[in-house]
Amino acid sequence: MAEFCVKHGVKPAVILSSPLPRARETAEYVAKATKTELEIHPWIACGMHPERAVEELKEYRTRTSIMLVGHEPDLSTLVAYLLALPSNSQVNVRKASLTALELPVYRAGAGRLEFSIPCKMM
Repeated sequence: MAEFCVKHGVKPAVILSSPLPRARETAEYVAKATKTELEIHPWIACGMHPERAVEELKEYRTRTSIMLVGHEPDLSTLVAYLLALPSNSQVNVRKASLTALELPVYRAGAGRLEFSIPCKMM
């Protein structure tokens, strides 16, 4: 994923990661490759609630882009929440995938899916 980001100019303003090893290690690798600031947050760990995530993300609203590195099914649930889908069964955020949402305001249903690329297509 890191190589894909570098090759295609995907450079977030900040990377926010779960503190759990697998996510943190992935985030560290991407941050190093893209020369991006990395922050570790316990609220992104397994069991992240979309309402809390949106509240926490408001702190970063001045950033041009944010990359979250977390866990499933939490990320699918967050994407469904931001796209106003009734459940995460309509969204499948795969492990090591890259999913981009446009979020003009930080609230449920305000998102627009830009793309979702599974790892095997990178």
